[in-house]
Amino acid sequence: MGARTVNCQGPVTVRMTVTGTEQAYVTINLAEDVAPRSAAEAAYRSITELLASDNMRIVHERIYGSVSVCEEVLEVRKRVVTSSGLTNIAPPSYIQGRPCWGEGLTGICLQVIGGANVRQILNENGVASGYAWKSHGTEFLLLQNMHGLDLSSQDNSPQAQAARMFDKTAAILGGCGAVYRDVVRTWIYLSDILDWYHQFNAARNDRYHGFGIMPDFTGEMDDQRIALPASTGIEGDNPMGAACMMDVLALAGPREARPDVEQMTNIRQEDAFMYGSAFSRGAYIGEQDAATILISGTAAIDEQGQSLYPGDIHGQISRTLDNIESLIGRKGASLSDICEANVFLKRAKDIDVFRKLAAERGLEDMPAVCMNMDVCRDDLLFEIDGAAIVPR
Repeated sequence: MGARTVNCQGPVTVRMTVTGTEQAYVTINLAEDVAPRSAAEAAYRSITELLASDNMRIVHERIYGSVSVCEEVLEVRKRVVTSSGLTNIAPPSYIQGRPCWGEGLTGICLQVIGGANVRQILNENGVASGYAWKSHGTEFLLLQNMHGLDLSSQDNSPQAQAARMFDKTAAILGGCGAVYRDVVRTWIYLSDILDWYHQFNAARNDRYHGFGIMPDFTGEMDDQRIALPASTGIEGDNPMGAACMMDVLALAGPREARPDVEQMTNIRQEDAFMYGSAFSRGAYIGEQDAATILISGTAAIDEQGQSLYPGDIHGQISRTLDNIESLIGRKGASLSDICEANVFLKRAKDIDVFRKLAAERGLEDMPAVCMNMDVCRDDLLFEIDGAAIVPR
């Protein structure tokens, strides 16, 4: 287990962290001002070479870049992947995470698994919606591109789309022998997030009440009783034009065979569900050969749920890193154990501040994609999500 840079030539930097006997996270960063087509070509040639050499299959793929270049990026991806001989590749999630230098392709995040264990998940119409794989008797389910846009419906308001997104997800999980309570992590991207984040939270709370996972208490509570998945809720347009889209990780199979799973709280932050956002601060998955912490979207929010350091990007970045360090430290991990990160900057110009502060903590080589995206509060300038490996 460990991180290594497997390619750092031309426009592409590829970092891979092996997290188990047949699992790894891969982060691809693109150089500034490279034409999207050239960047995609270099990225996917590196990806296919890596997968072939290690006999791995992609199970989660997020492409971050301007929506304006989506079509040509996906065309290059299809051509390179097809020519490499890889088959049964489900559509990736394409999210508008704009490069901090302007327009183009920003980066790609992958989770890869030993190919023999992987199968596609199809929805009720036979369309590929993600992947399933088995590990030590547990089946992992990863759904991508879940959304609720329905052109046949008379109500495509953002809140109606959000409700349908959760219902559609629950239906596909049901076809795989799981229920929504089995979800451990969601990644949610909302168009124009500041215009309707409160309405989104209302729709999610309503559906989560129906799924039986919303807390019905006040005050502090033991982590083990929290059923809410870890989550990211960030700005991000998508090529479908849906108001929101999400990726979902769930566990299925006999409960006695499942790894230790814990939905986490953080002593440095108030639980998000206490102020109306239904998610936990992180999810711990303790498999036999590796333990992973899936880190929810984290910002400079304190023990009372208040935003800190308004207008101060230095203060917000430092507090955010402290919050993450507190969360993962409970399980014996440190910031240097982060194997994948997404860095969201409300102001593109703040990328240099992040890089400086990260380097001061020894994180200059952290596998992270940095992008210009809005955050869920007006006064927040910075957010990170990601995953960390717990040393064993």
